[in-house]
Parts: sequence; C-alpha cells; structure tokens
Amino acid sequence: MKTSLRLIVLICGLSFLGIAYAASNQGMRYFEGQLTIEKSGAHKQCQSSIGKARDVQLSWKKTGKGRATRLSGWMVFSKGAPGKLEGASPLKMTVTANYFDPHLNTVTTLELEGVDGAEGKVTGILRETPTKQGLVDTLCYWEEARLTLTDKTAETNVVAKQREHAARYRAYAHESLGDYYDNANQFLEAATAHDMAIAEVDGVLPESHAYFKGLLNYTAILYFKTSHYEQAAQRLQRFVDITQRQSNIGAEDPAMYYGWVRLATYLYFAKRTDEAVPAIERAARLEDSAPKIDLDSRLMRLQIQGLIYAAAGMFDKAITSCQEGVRLASAEAGPNDLRTYKARLQLANVFLSMKDNARFETTFEPLLNEINTRFGEAHALARENNAVLGTHYYGTDAIAKARPWLEKSFRGHRTLVDSAVQAVQEDENAKVVLAALLDIYMRQGIVPKDFLERVQAGEASLDDLPFQESIIGNLGLPLLGTGKK
Repeated sequence: MKTSLRLIVLICGLSFLGIAYAASNQGMRYFEGQLTIEKSGAHKQCQSSIGKARDVQLSWKKTGKGRATRLSGWMVFSKGAPGKLEGASPLKMTVTANYFDPHLNTVTTLELEGVDGAEGKVTGILRETPTKQGLVDTLCYWEEARLTLTDKTAETNVVAKQREHAARYRAYAHESLGDYYDNANQFLEAATAHDMAIAEVDGVLPESHAYFKGLLNYTAILYFKTSHYEQAAQRLQRFVDITQRQSNIGAEDPAMYYGWVRLATYLYFAKRTDEAVPAIERAARLEDSAPKIDLDSRLMRLQIQGLIYAAAGMFDKAITSCQEGVRLASAEAGPNDLRTYKARLQLANVFLSMKDNARFETTFEPLLNEINTRFGEAHALARENNAVLGTHYYGTDAIAKARPWLEKSFRGHRTLVDSAVQAVQEDENAKVVLAALLDIYMRQGIVPKDFLERVQAGEASLDDLPFQESIIGNLGLPLLGTGKK
C-alpha cells in the first residue's frame, strides 16, 4: 500500500510539473527532431553530407495579436550555425545565422506544417540561397533540408531553452571568428575568440552539454599551441572534471585515459608538476584497460611520465619510466627504430637533470655518434641533440669539446637551406647554435672580433666559417684567420 501511495504522489508530481510548464509557456513553443540534408553545394565534401541527419531544436515565442502577430525564436542543430527565427507564422519564417563574416549569413527560409496538429508531429523544409563568400574560403551551403519534429512544449521549460539557444547564437559569432583565425594559423587570436564563446554559454548551458565541453577542449588545444600552458591546463582541467562527473565510474574510467595523459602534459608544461604526477600515474593505471592503445601512445605516456618525474626530482621513478620506454620500443619496434633512439636519448637526459654530468656524457656521446652515422647530421634528431651536447659542453666552458657537436648541429641546419644566413633567419635553434659557435671561434682566435660587422658590410660571409671546414678544404678556399688552404 505504501508503494502505491508513493507512485501516486510521484505521478501527481510529474503531472503538476507538466501543468506548471504549460502555464509558464504561454505563447511559446519548443520542438525537437532531425534535419536531413537533401540538396547541397557542388563541392565533393558538401555532396557527402546529403542524406545525413542532424539533431535539431526549435523554440519561439508569439507576440502581438491578429495580423500583427509575430514569431521570434531560434533554430539550433548539431554541426552547424545556430539561426535566429522570425516570421508572421510557422508557414514561412526566415532563419538568420550569426557568422562573424556577414557575407556568410545567407538568405534562409523555413516552412513548417502541422504545428497545431493534435499529434504534435511537425514537418518542414529549410531552403538556403548561397551568396558570395566572404573571408572563409570554403563553406558548404545546405540548399535544401527536411525537418521532422515533435512538439515538446508541454514538458519543457521553454524560457530556459530560449535562453540557451540565444547564448549559443551569440557564442557562434565568436566561435566562427576563432575558426577563421585558426585556419590562418593565428592560434592565440583563435583561443581568445573561443574563450569569448565559452563566456557566452558558461552557466547558461548545462556543464555536461556537448557544445560547452567541446569549446573547453578545443580552446585548451589552441592555448597549448601558443605555449600559453597555464590557460591550456585550466581549460582542460575543467573539461576533465566535467567528464569525470559524467562517468559512472569516475576518475578510473578507462575511457578517460587520453584525457589524463593530455592533462598531465599540460600541467607539466605549466610547471605544475605536483598535480601532473597523480594525473600521469592515473593514466598509467588505466592503460591496460583503455581501448585501442597503440605503441606510440604507450611510448608517449612513458615519455611524459619520465619528464614529469624528472621535473619533480623523482629521479629513480624517472629512470624506471625511461628504461621501460627503451625496453618497449626495442621489443616492439626494433633497436634501430627512431622511437627506440628517442627513448634512449630521454634516458640519458635524466642523468643531465640529475646534474650527473659524467654519466650523461658517457651515455649520450656514443649514442649521438650512432645517431649521426645512422640518420645523418641533417636529421632533426641529430640536429637537435648535437646541439644539446654541444650546448652542455659550452655551458661547462669545455669549448674544445663543445665545438665539434655545435658544428655538426649547424651543418645539419645549413644542409636544409641555401645559405647560413637563411638557416639563422628561419630557425631560432640554428641562431642559438651559431651564436655559441661564433663565441668559440673568437675565443680560439679563428675569426676576428668584428666578424659580424664584416658580414654586414659584405666583406665576409657566414658560410666562410669553419663549421664546414671539410667542404671549404675540398674547394681549396682559405679558412678565416688560420692562414691555411
């Protein structure tokens, strides 16, 4: 008997809720359903969208009386620009998008039938007239789409839905501007624009809403690209926290593996190693149960784990992680695979982090000789790590040891371009290496102190420097300051 009473109370409560919504929705309507594209632009990518369905929501309110009646509201659908609805009746309304570039806000009409039918089923046709494109190079126009909708007014707080739709409409202008900057590789401007989109929907959309989470995730990526690591970590932390709350399992959900790896990476670059350690350790625990984790993903996790442990001063754990990376790469990719060499280099670099210079040098130098022989000085792995060892020796004032490694590094940079000048203009690392080399050459009396001034005056060239001594010797040209030929 008690159970029956509870059910009656619950049903009455739900009925009262429906009545309350119906009372508060006077003059307002809300529909959910699907939009199916039937005609699209001639571009191959556009044609591929034909026949595909998108979830769609419509909301509007009625104002005025008689012939002065007007409808105004919103149309929001997945993977597209939200639109503002306006019209005298559902039989013909305009839909106006909110792209930052006004040229892209094309003339679009929506015709709905069955809005006042007893069954609550509505059908409609959306027609879009392509216009001249503005700042975006390519855009797929949906020339015609069919809508199938169900009236959800009675069970929905339409006022709240309209507030959400309006926020998404405003947010889209910022998002589309961000996409424009992103396509132009202006990532900081893109991140700022996406942050403004987040501000429009934050606190309006539920935090678990796919659109809100998508903005957080992508904005984190954009900030990371621009080396704004703190901002990237903050956005991604919030994304991970929301995902964790959504999961039935919580933080130990294997589906969150990549999220924890990324968060640990962002925290490491933001120099928040105390928080990065538990994040990467959680990822390590989830790895065996996470779906489709390939060799590269495992090696990436081990690499960031070693970096985090080293930054936190946990050197025993750093060495263990790096040794596991070497073992895994060797076993699954082979001892001569590039990934195996990278893992071995990282292990050697842990000794440098420990300030164990002797161990670092005796491990790193023969490994680097092997890399130069196998891949050549122009290979990125050789260029970068020749510079690492040369800079290490240069920093300890062992300039005789530093010089050959720095020369190998700069030769590698020089091989890729037409001149030494171009090398330093196009690569900041090449510029740093050459600066150290010039200092060594001057200290060894190989080039005069005013060498750069002579280069600027056109009396000498950076390509005359002895970093390419073997090449110059083969050509029979004099070496600067040596008197040799």
